[in-house]
Amino acid sequence: METIEKIKSILKAEVNPNVAVDELNPSDSWDSAGIDSLDRSSIFLTIEEEFGIELSDEQIEEIDSIEDLLKVIN
Repeated sequence: METIEKIKSILKAEVNPNVAVDELNPSDSWDSAGIDSLDRSSIFLTIEEEFGIELSDEQIEEIDSIEDLLKVIN
């Protein structure tokens, strides 16, 4: 599975079901997509587990979109 597809799969499992994850543009900000801070916390924890990485508080502060998340993972 491609990284972007893994991320979208995680988003589908972790965010409010009212968020249309399949329609998100990778450059959309979390806020504009309707993804709140609680959802982001769950997303980042799952991303760390799934990809075997550890995100610093500074990195998390700078991740504002799927695109930003992809840069950190890659």
